[in-house]
Amino acid sequence: MAKLTKHAYLRYFELHTWSGVVASLVLYVMFIAGALTLFHHELETWQEPLAQLQGTAFNHPSPDAEWSLSRAEAQLKDAPDELWFAPPGPHEAAQISYQDASGKWHSYFIQPKTGELVAQRSRVAEFLYLIHFLWHEAVGRWLYYVAGVLGVALLVSLVSGFLIHLKDVVRQFHQFRPDTKPRVFWSDLHKVLGVMGLPFQLVFGYTGALLVLGPLLVQGFVGPVFAGDPQQAQRVALGVEPDPSGPAGAPTKRTSIAGVLEESKRHAPELKPEVVRLHRIGHVGGYFDVWGHVDGPPKAHGMLRVDSTNGEVIASQMPSSQGSAGATRGWVQTLHYAEFGGLPLKFLYFALALASCGAFLTGNWVWLSRREKRESSRGNRALRRLTLGIGAGTWVALGAMFLSSRLLPLSLSGRGKWEEASFFISLLVCVIWALVARELQRLWWRQLALAGVASALTPVAALGISSAGLFGARSSAAVVAVDSGLLAAGTALCALAAALYRAQRETRASEVSHTVSPLATEAENV
Repeated sequence: MAKLTKHAYLRYFELHTWSGVVASLVLYVMFIAGALTLFHHELETWQEPLAQLQGTAFNHPSPDAEWSLSRAEAQLKDAPDELWFAPPGPHEAAQISYQDASGKWHSYFIQPKTGELVAQRSRVAEFLYLIHFLWHEAVGRWLYYVAGVLGVALLVSLVSGFLIHLKDVVRQFHQFRPDTKPRVFWSDLHKVLGVMGLPFQLVFGYTGALLVLGPLLVQGFVGPVFAGDPQQAQRVALGVEPDPSGPAGAPTKRTSIAGVLEESKRHAPELKPEVVRLHRIGHVGGYFDVWGHVDGPPKAHGMLRVDSTNGEVIASQMPSSQGSAGATRGWVQTLHYAEFGGLPLKFLYFALALASCGAFLTGNWVWLSRREKRESSRGNRALRRLTLGIGAGTWVALGAMFLSSRLLPLSLSGRGKWEEASFFISLLVCVIWALVARELQRLWWRQLALAGVASALTPVAALGISSAGLFGARSSAAVVAVDSGLLAAGTALCALAAALYRAQRETRASEVSHTVSPLATEAENV
């Protein structure tokens, strides 16, 4: 292959290193959260006993969607005009959510026996999903757009890195020399992980940036392209059916949600309903939005809008009618969320995401190894310690969050906030620990061992919350799977910590022998 000129090589190298170092540690956390979010449904079931119900729990004479919704509406008298309702499934209670005037979301399970609302008690699955996009109600939307910018930075780093190593890509796919000096070791590992995960990282960087920044970019074309009509821009550019505008009409009776679901099945049998959005129900002009997925390549999301008064379909947002914009959005979402290929693809995505995390960390070690002579630089020292604190500390924080989710009592007020606090506090402690520690090598195996113990203990601690699980009396496929994953992760982290501990001891023994040997030789000569 053609070799780059020296000038081009240096420019691409600077672009690659700076874009990579600046974004690497945040992307590291985002990719770990994204890897776990691949199993979002399993985590949702694992975290909440009301999502682990057996069919016998639905012993009400008419435990259907209408009964659950009516019980919830009776208890949400001060709720806003818009509600999100997930009908009850064969093994889980119905759920209802809404957003208040301040933008805060409130979510409840609906007890199948009594209809009583039970506030969401665990936020592990939701937190991992949101942290993958850097979205948290404490900071608002702006950090979400930062996640899109980081996706662009990832693309810049990948393309520039590929151009730098264009002529050696095939060799770097398999060249790994672990017995050489640290700089070569980190460089080889970074290149192997980077080349192996290159297609995956390109897809995720591109689709992630497009999902976050796409709607924002469309706003810039509302005036010149769509004559200032934002609703037309949503339809054409995003394939999204906009909400009707105007005030709510007079109070009126609403049709049953059972009838709405039946009408959606008749109108679009390919749509598999998952959640229903209720907008101004009980008023003229109110409607139900029936959201669900449509199987196929790609697996897409669709929506039917049903008038709440007469039960007629008034709008449709199905993949077959969305045009090129909707088809593009469908493929982007399918690729990013791994909504095809089943569990084998999710496990492949998971492995590639972890390999990408390894590429982020080793990239920083390569950067630092090239600057060993500048070790006195505050920036280099800070980066070295931050890489350790976040690299190992993220796993400690995850272990602490999972363990706290099983140890905290279900009746604790604000339980989900305490789970999130355990993550952030643990991560902060690990970072501070790394910033002030004297021996960084010892810190690696200590933090990884701490993370492994916390993860391995979680399935045992789960017995205090639910009888379903790996060590429980009642089996639940999703709960057993998550418990098994946590036990395997804990074992792997402890094994890695033990390997690092042994390597550190061998290194010290080697250094001592090299120090003693010249002294012994001198003594013999004397």
